[in-house]
Amino acid sequence: MGLSANNQEILREIQNFFTKNLLHAPPEIRNRFPPIFLREDVSIFIFSTLDYLIIAFMDQKEKERIRRLKERNIHPFFALIKPPDKQGPVFFRLGDGSRNMYFGKMMLKDGFAFSIGKDCTLVVEQVRQSVLLKEDERYDYNIDLAYIVSFGNEINRENALSFLKDTISYSFEIWRKSVGTTPN
Repeated sequence: MGLSANNQEILREIQNFFTKNLLHAPPEIRNRFPPIFLREDVSIFIFSTLDYLIIAFMDQKEKERIRRLKERNIHPFFALIKPPDKQGPVFFRLGDGSRNMYFGKMMLKDGFAFSIGKDCTLVVEQVRQSVLLKEDERYDYNIDLAYIVSFGNEINRENALSFLKDTISYSFEIWRKSVGTTPN
């Protein structure tokens, strides 16, 4: 299944943005970017629903995991975002209009990672999720880097790219500010 014209534009813009910013960043800043950018097998995965858009950077192993889940009709990021009609524990609740939220370097187990309101933007970096699909089937995955934009009254499919770029710029600022600090 191919990307829609809008997703193709988003993919092209994101690739251009990261190429431009990664190639022109000084080495001391480039070393602070997420480790996924040091890998040669990194690719961009776009996943969209009626409520949100996820742009994820992943290695070949995660890409293969998603392919297997698609075959089973399972959400590629099961329990990352709580659907409004589902019950269960949630680690982080973001109200409508929460912008440029950053969540990184954590392990989440047996709960939804996020409940997000409308018109939200967030960065998820180095997050490991582990949930039970069924009583006897545990589902584990890693998110090396993902950007999530939720749709609402202000953010829609036509202008999501603008908000996504703002959130990406925000993540670059986080990484730039980490220069001179001791990495974890």
